[in-house]
Order: sequence, then structure tokens, then C-alpha cells
Amino acid sequence: MSNVKEQRAAKPGDTFILLVPPAQELHHLEKLQLGFQNQYSGKIVDHIHITCERFTPKREKFPQECSAVLRHHIGNLTPFTVFSDAVIQFYAPYWQNQVLRWRIEETAAWIEFRNLLRKTLEGIACPSHFDRQRRATCSILTLDKAAELGEKHDLVIHSQKLFTAQEAVISQLHENHQFEILETIPFSG
Repeated sequence: MSNVKEQRAAKPGDTFILLVPPAQELHHLEKLQLGFQNQYSGKIVDHIHITCERFTPKREKFPQECSAVLRHHIGNLTPFTVFSDAVIQFYAPYWQNQVLRWRIEETAAWIEFRNLLRKTLEGIACPSHFDRQRRATCSILTLDKAAELGEKHDLVIHSQKLFTAQEAVISQLHENHQFEILETIPFSG
């Protein structure tokens, strides 16, 4: 029997913790997206972000209560740089299509941030839906068809700085793929 947790697709009511690039770093990422689009075709993904956590609130007011606890625990973090160590493609069940994504490098700052989120969510009896054995990603393109990336056809080494994480965004999924931003927590450390 496997210890690997089955990761389900997102559904309405789920709450997310995201990292988004600051406005001054978006132009750099958009240029990178254009380069990948020229190489692999597909549609550029709007609203670049990394989904760090996903969970389902147990009570109606839980997102607000959760925001207060998260604000307390992560508001004093120091901004940190997020790096990619590869570009991968896979089928995204929620969007029901092939995607091209940066794979997030597991630096010490990234691991510390993810562990803090995990411990905070567990402390309020709201564990993550994510399988911690799977690497985090950041979308680049929605592909028209599977791309041939390299010898393995699913991975190309592409190590680089993506952006400086300066805040966490808490959002919630509603019907028809509509997301509502509940709160933005700046890192002030």
C-alpha cells in the first residue's frame, strides 16, 4: 500500500495560499513566457502565481479566522527569492489540459516557507490537500498539444530566478472557475 496521498483537483470552497510576483518583476516573466510560446506554441497563462497550499475551510467564517492566524505567523517573514530548476509539462486535471510550468527549486528559504505554512495549517486543524512529495510549479503556458521538451520529453533543465516573494495571497475558489482574493499578507521582516 502506498503512502503517497492522492491529489484531487480543486473544487469550489477550496482556499489557496499563493505567491505572486511583484509588479516590477512581471515584465521579465512575461518575456520568458513569450520565449516559451515561440518555442512550444500554446496560450500564455495570465496571472502568474505559485499555489503553495490548498485546503477546505471547515466552517463558514474559517477563511477570515485562518487569515488572522496566517497573518500572525507569516507576516514577519523576510522576502525571499523563488527559483525554478526545470521546466515540466503535465496534464492539469482542474484545467483539463496540458500545461508547461516552471518547477520550483527547493531552496532553504522555499522549504522553510512551506514548512511554516504546513505547521500553521495543521495548528488550526486544516491540513493541506497537497502531496508534499510533489514539487511546486508555476504555470507558463496552456499547451495546444504535448510538447517535446528534452530527452525525457517531459523535463528540460532551466535553472533561473523567477521572482522575489514579497507577500502571500489568500484566495478562495467559487463556481465557474471564479477566484476571490480574500487577503494579501505582505512579508515585513
